Amino acid sequence: MKKTILIILLLFTVSKIDAQSKIFNNWVFGDRAGLNFNTTPPSFINNCVINSIEGSASISDSNGALLFYSDGEKVWNKNHILMPNGGGLLGHSSATQGANIVPFPGHPNLYYLFAINKENGRYGGCACISYSIIDMNLNGGLGDVTLKNTILHTQITEKLAVVKHQNDTSYWVVAHEYGSDKYMSYLIDTNGINIVPVVSSIGTPMCCHLNYSNSIGQMKISPDCSKICSAILSNGIVELFDFSSLTGQLTNSISIAMNNPHTYGVEFSPDSKLIYVTGWFPQAAYLWQLNISSWNASSILSSLTQIYYSNTASYGQLQLGPDNKIYCANNLEFTINVINNPNTLGWQCDFQRDQFPIYNSSGFGRCGWGLPNRISDCRNNIEINSDTICDITIPNVITPNNDSINDIFSITCKNIKYFPADLVIYNRWGQEVFNEEKKLNYISQIPDGAYYYMFSYQAIKHKGFLQIFH
Repeated sequence: MKKTILIILLLFTVSKIDAQSKIFNNWVFGDRAGLNFNTTPPSFINNCVINSIEGSASISDSNGALLFYSDGEKVWNKNHILMPNGGGLLGHSSATQGANIVPFPGHPNLYYLFAINKENGRYGGCACISYSIIDMNLNGGLGDVTLKNTILHTQITEKLAVVKHQNDTSYWVVAHEYGSDKYMSYLIDTNGINIVPVVSSIGTPMCCHLNYSNSIGQMKISPDCSKICSAILSNGIVELFDFSSLTGQLTNSISIAMNNPHTYGVEFSPDSKLIYVTGWFPQAAYLWQLNISSWNASSILSSLTQIYYSNTASYGQLQLGPDNKIYCANNLEFTINVINNPNTLGWQCDFQRDQFPIYNSSGFGRCGWGLPNRISDCRNNIEINSDTICDITIPNVITPNNDSINDIFSITCKNIKYFPADLVIYNRWGQEVFNEEKKLNYISQIPDGAYYYMFSYQAIKHKGFLQIFH
């Protein structure tokens, strides 16, 4: 049973939804794993033939139908068949972000496929960033590789991210040079790709042969397109930068030393105020949260929260899904981990290990370290809306038994969940049994019974009764 209140919101976070957002609705990754986000929850994609240790990319049309996918070495069509001329790409399936796909602005049915190699080519290859062009008008609409393996830059790290330009038409492809501190932003517009990048010399140099593994780790651009976060594996740090989607420049670097010698996966919350980081140590895996809204190194570090630790798992890359949940690769497992409420501070973000299986009836479908790359398209920006009418739903019963169903006290508006930062819960004698600001107890620690709650939302005080059953 739920209590519903109709109010006028002065400020609220709204996700923009349009056809463009559906181009990332199909994920193909790992060992024959695929997820279709056109359903809720995501459903399994049968017959995927990819077998990628880390990097992959997949893209759909504006209606959310799968077009093609790649591991950086090969590219397959929607029928899971290798495209003509689709083998021998210059990427590597064990590069962190070994592939990414970008629509060619102004040229419907043409796509750039970017590929990067592994650890400065340590295992062979060109150690470069290259691109090919896919023409979906060819091969009966199944696609064909036309221009192939054009090298943009040699000596590259394993980091690769793409973001919409501020003009909402063009794109920036961001990479990092190996052996230097240079981030390189390549502009793609209706004329094609500008081979002369915008260079930002900033942050930690990533080199050299004695420390090749600091080229490993995800780089992400925030959903609002204003920030970049980069994990540097062997340094055990994450670095943050302001990013201009107008100029392609990175500025204002912040380096955060994590409580772990190896950092690998990074992702921003949908509202771009939090970051999540994965790390590993022999026989251990970590997931952390950092609040970056202050943009101050000491404040960000002081917000470091360990969301989960496991000595029986290996957590890999993080990826924001079309459903505004963050997915966490569960290396060598037939399941995937999920952060259900990633805008929420602390453990209330609701991380669930092994949230659901990713294999089909034949037993195919397993995570590697990676998840498919996506474009930050600036369509999940925070909007200030002065006349949004919203039915706020407040639960009066919760069952915090860790089954991912009704575990968390959260209010809901337009399918977006919000956990009150000032929530206080009292027992029948008026004693506080939960206080979010004081970090008093977890809700799961409260015994079964009837309680009284209070919190504020959009300057409105709310109070009522709550039943808790485990």
